Amino acid sequence: MGPQKRNYFAADGVLYAYDPALKTVVKLFSHPSLELTQDLYVTPEGFAYYLAENTSIIRVKLF
Repeated sequence: MGPQKRNYFAADGVLYAYDPALKTVVKLFSHPSLELTQDLYVTPEGFAYYLAENTSIIRVKLF
């Protein structure tokens, strides 16, 4: 669970945010490196870190 009490997850090359209070899923962005993402972490500062298929750690500013 990341900031704003949203759950973040990747599927089929897309990063999504689920807001349990509103019961909605929002598509944040898509990128080929998200196809085989193994780990995902969102910091309180708004950065998402994930492990891409080639074992590179990717950092993205979400908000």
